[in-house]
Amino acid sequence: ALDLFLKGDVNRDGKLDLADALAVLRMSLGLPAEGDRTAADLDEDGQVTARDLAALVGRIGGGY
Repeated sequence: ALDLFLKGDVNRDGKLDLADALAVLRMSLGLPAEGDRTAADLDEDGQVTARDLAALVGRIGGGY
């Protein structure tokens, strides 16, 4: 089965929002966070970092 998802949609609710950004922030700090780490790794470097958070905030703000 093909698993399609929106990059940055960490909680898989179909939209990019503050809940996703908070999850990425927690993951980037090494704190417990629920969500899809693959979706959180926006730059696809194998890690969830501040760079991913910045990319997600840009997308939420309309800066695709």
